[in-house]
Amino acid sequence: MSEVTDQKASAPSFKQASTAKELRQNRFGLILFVTSQMVPYFMLINDRFVLADTYVSRRVDPLLGGFLPTLLLLLGVLPSWLAVRAIARNALLQMQRQLQLTGLLGVLALIVMVWPMFSHRYDAISPFGEIHLVSLGLGGFFTLAALFVLGSVLLRATKGVIGPQHYFSVEASAWVWTFNAIAWLVLYIAVYFI
Repeated sequence: MSEVTDQKASAPSFKQASTAKELRQNRFGLILFVTSQMVPYFMLINDRFVLADTYVSRRVDPLLGGFLPTLLLLLGVLPSWLAVRAIARNALLQMQRQLQLTGLLGVLALIVMVWPMFSHRYDAISPFGEIHLVSLGLGGFFTLAALFVLGSVLLRATKGVIGPQHYFSVEASAWVWTFNAIAWLVLYIAVYFI
């Protein structure tokens, strides 16, 4: 019986507030992670410049795979940060709804981002076609990763692990989402306009 009591006493309590040092360490780790994720985007943009003789095909649909996912991802930034504000005020239900809205926008963005990979009307073997399809795949992968982060935060919220004293994961998901949206915007500009 005392063994069970000892296990409960040694189990970590997620309801405790994070110390300032722990938050700094978590934020540093998150910044390091996000910074490392910039490498594939910059490499892809540099590839675009290496292929200087490429052009934007007239047959590419700038709405699907371009403008529409960019808009949806950028629209998802606002509710992701509203979720951080909501959980800081102990409004768990509002936080969950904001993250669900972000997730819905993300799923829609993923669909319209990946759809041109299967329905393109241009030569996929051309330099532009290759860069365009790789861009869509990379953007889709990072959007899927951001959706996975949102889903895990929502799952933790339903288990009661997240609260006003311990909500770094909500903030981290907002940072990941913001990075994904801004990186896709830069990639969209580089592929469609430069």
